[in-house]
Amino acid sequence: MNQNDLKNQAAEEIESLLEWINNHKNELEQYIPEGKIEHEALWGSSVIHKMTVDIKKGNEKAVKLACELIKDDEKYPFGKILKSNIARALKHQVKLINPQEKQLIINTTKKLLTMRYSPRETEDYCKLVAKFKDEIDLKNEFYGFKTGQDFLKRFGIF
Repeated sequence: MNQNDLKNQAAEEIESLLEWINNHKNELEQYIPEGKIEHEALWGSSVIHKMTVDIKKGNEKAVKLACELIKDDEKYPFGKILKSNIARALKHQVKLINPQEKQLIINTTKKLLTMRYSPRETEDYCKLVAKFKDEIDLKNEFYGFKTGQDFLKRFGIF
């Protein structure tokens, strides 16, 4: 991979971030920066950062948006750090995640674990999923699952 490839990949990731924000612009309105931010990546990161702060405060709408983002993880390759931060914030708000959303997060985590090279956020998704063990039988959920065993064991899923 050469420098141009990396630039193109970065540009595509920024575009996917902006696409997700645009697809959810009504729900994200309160997180849109008021001042002008010239760089699109910084602008998009600011939106996600503000949403993450609201997740930590227990804002149910922010939690729902975060679950939606995780569900759509594959479509949006942007922001490993942003998505990891969202998963970390959700770990402290598990009570606000409904059973259907938990299942969607589990399904996304399973998909990422089957990838040859799991993205960085997979580790934080596993830690989040481990927080569901009081409500969901994770051993049964991951029964027969062959990939990602190290993550599953390390984070108490197995």
